[in-house]
Amino acid sequence: MPILAHFGLLEYPFRLTQEPRMFFGEGEHAAILQAIDFALGRGDGLLKVVGEIGTGKTMIARMLAEHLGGRVNVCYLAPPVHEGNWLPAAICRALGVRTEPGGDATFAIEDYLRQERLRERRTVLIVDEAQALDDDAIETLRLLGNLELKGDRLLQVILLGQPELDRILAQSALRPAGQRVSFSFETRPISLRLVPRYVRHRLACASELADGKAEIFTAGALRLLARLSRGVPRVIHLIADKAMFAAYADGARKVGRRHVVAGARELAGQIIELPMRYRHDWGRMALLACLGLLSFASGVLSVWVFGPYLPFG
Repeated sequence: MPILAHFGLLEYPFRLTQEPRMFFGEGEHAAILQAIDFALGRGDGLLKVVGEIGTGKTMIARMLAEHLGGRVNVCYLAPPVHEGNWLPAAICRALGVRTEPGGDATFAIEDYLRQERLRERRTVLIVDEAQALDDDAIETLRLLGNLELKGDRLLQVILLGQPELDRILAQSALRPAGQRVSFSFETRPISLRLVPRYVRHRLACASELADGKAEIFTAGALRLLARLSRGVPRVIHLIADKAMFAAYADGARKVGRRHVVAGARELAGQIIELPMRYRHDWGRMALLACLGLLSFASGVLSVWVFGPYLPFG
């Protein structure tokens, strides 16, 4: 693509799809991954990660699936939007467990988990967008998480969801499941001081240069990007991507502050609240106002100078 060649990139660095190889190994997200790995290693049964939209929960899920995949059975369930007792059948499909027609999917899962544990292999279930789970699904997870063999958990469950997941688990009917959560984590926006390093890291992963030292964003643009995005990874990606296109259209080799502002304007009122001073191109508006005043003054001057000679009737 021309824009990639323009900036010396091999791929788009700010796509919204989660790329584990572009994971930023600094800040709270890396700490959460380490803590989850520790909790799983000691045999904890039910873990929870909550966070606002766009704060990196799905990236954590992808990183966990990749990190654990070689030594445990990982079952990843995307946003659960089904109704009814769908979960056991979905877990069977994800794990490749066969069930007889009309057979009990829950029994098949239990048998599979026991056989895997005898082979000294653990099984981890990752449920993304868990705030969409209905009460039956949460209770099913609690019961599956209670399964043990010689004191070892047969299934370890990680729930990832938006903050309402906490309120759901706090309901009296679901309190037994909520009390089973041994570790709870929260994904927060990236620290503003780390945003420039985050952007540079993404650019380095997508760059043609092995050392990743191509400075595509100016220092001022990175500071402004940090402030306007408030450190939310998804918003960083949206603004940065649009800013790069603005710079490309401008023929600029560097993404400057004005390009970041241009990118942020496209998201104003939908994704972000843009401060008033960035909502309009004040320089252009001031220029147009000056031209308007000059035109008006010129008209007044013409009437004053040539008025006596003009035929008004």
